[in-house]
Amino acid sequence: MPDDELVHRGLALAHWPVLKLKLTAQDDGSRAGVLRSVYPGRIRVDGNGSWDLAQALRVAEELHRHDVELLEQPIAPGRPDDLRQVHERSPIPVFADEDCATPEDVLRLRGHVSGVNIKLVTCGGLSEAHRMILLARACGLRTMLGCKVESALGVSAMAQLAPLADHLDLDGPIGLRDDPFTGVLIDEGTLSLPTGPGIGATPLQQTPTHLEKD
Repeated sequence: MPDDELVHRGLALAHWPVLKLKLTAQDDGSRAGVLRSVYPGRIRVDGNGSWDLAQALRVAEELHRHDVELLEQPIAPGRPDDLRQVHERSPIPVFADEDCATPEDVLRLRGHVSGVNIKLVTCGGLSEAHRMILLARACGLRTMLGCKVESALGVSAMAQLAPLADHLDLDGPIGLRDDPFTGVLIDEGTLSLPTGPGIGATPLQQTPTHLEKD
């Protein structure tokens, strides 16, 4: 995304409480300053495992200058020693994402990060996600409930655990053009749980019972 588009989006979403900025290996963290110049709320950065140790430390320092709240997965998954060093030396909290898929991962990450991002589609279900949250709390780790680009079905399910988490990143349906489900409502960055039985997600149309060829 060009800087001018980042500025445009930051201005358009200036009333939202939190924005997440995804960076790549080519980014040095200065783009957080571009966003900060027009956006007053909390900024979180997702590195998607883009940097090596030296780069990640430089980026963390740059993000700190722009009052970024936290840095997610700065190091490629599977490099726990480097991740721990970033955690120990970073001026802002470091969270694991791709490195955290199972309860065993949560235990291994103790002392390596400040928190973990738990995703329903990654861990496999609500029971496992609940277990991971409890383990993280016992390990002194903060918890974020996340998602991929997905329908309101999965996000409505994960939102049932929202009261147990420190941070929410459940914006998956925003990226869909035609969500086949209704459920959680996302209004200007605020998540509202649906009423009704179960998780509150409802299909918009009947699921087809057969497939037709063109």
